Amino acid sequence: MSRLTVIGTVVCEDIETPSGTSSSPPGLGGSCIYASVAAQLLHPVDLIGVVGADFPIRYLNRLQSLNIDLTGLERSTGKTFYWKAKYARDLLTRDTLALDLGVYKDYHPQIPEKCRGSEYALIANLMPQIQEEALAQLDSPNIVVLGTIDHWIRTTSSFLISLLPRVDGFLANEEEMKLLSGLSDPIAAAKYVATLGSKFCVVTLAERGSVLVMGEREFHFPAFPYVVVRDPTGAGDSFAGGLLACLARDHTTKLTEQSLCKAMLYGTVLASFCVETFSIEKLCLTQPEEMEERIDFLRQMVDFPC
Repeated sequence: MSRLTVIGTVVCEDIETPSGTSSSPPGLGGSCIYASVAAQLLHPVDLIGVVGADFPIRYLNRLQSLNIDLTGLERSTGKTFYWKAKYARDLLTRDTLALDLGVYKDYHPQIPEKCRGSEYALIANLMPQIQEEALAQLDSPNIVVLGTIDHWIRTTSSFLISLLPRVDGFLANEEEMKLLSGLSDPIAAAKYVATLGSKFCVVTLAERGSVLVMGEREFHFPAFPYVVVRDPTGAGDSFAGGLLACLARDHTTKLTEQSLCKAMLYGTVLASFCVETFSIEKLCLTQPEEMEERIDFLRQMVDFPC
């Protein structure tokens, strides 16, 4: 079986939204966690990240109960990355109330030998210089997808842009895409960023769905309807994990419009499960049959084959 590796942050987070607050003590989150838990519903995952000595054992046990290999999860002295945030009523804007990078201040990923030959890799939110370190340790993967956050665009955009020709796909939300491109329209922004080197580009638009740009073509996907959003944290990472896991499950070696459109469906559906609860609760409880029901429903809403 092919290998799928996810590299990113592991975070203990306190989140407040109009629907309530996350569990106490802090819930489990981070780009690596959301993407890996979503992806493992479709394909086994190798998780690469770091936690502190304070990382709860129950979280390790929960991750080990899933289709996730933790060989690449380092346990270091110090504190686990901590984040506290409060969302506004629109669930689009949020304030960071506390942020402690902890062990990520000095993190340099060490990808285990067995993972270096991974055919599929998601390099999620990390400082672009650290993303480059991870990318350099991979031996000719078939498909690499890159993610980011607005902080890195504001502080190290030139380095981030230099990575785009070295990856196959780039995913960002509306504000991130506009910030990186300097354009106010998210679709125009995605089309511009797609010219910077990656084979495809995806912009996620919250309740307005998402758009895939590949070459001169663009494909618009609706968000999954009938979902009550309790916490939008991790939706983009779950989307990315689902998209790449679909490509890995289907043994995709050459990206086509059809293979990517199919993967977009899975990304959309897994993001829809993510936002229904705080942390990874709903993703952990999702059954394959429930996932495929949403895939079939969403497929009927688009007018191109996927």
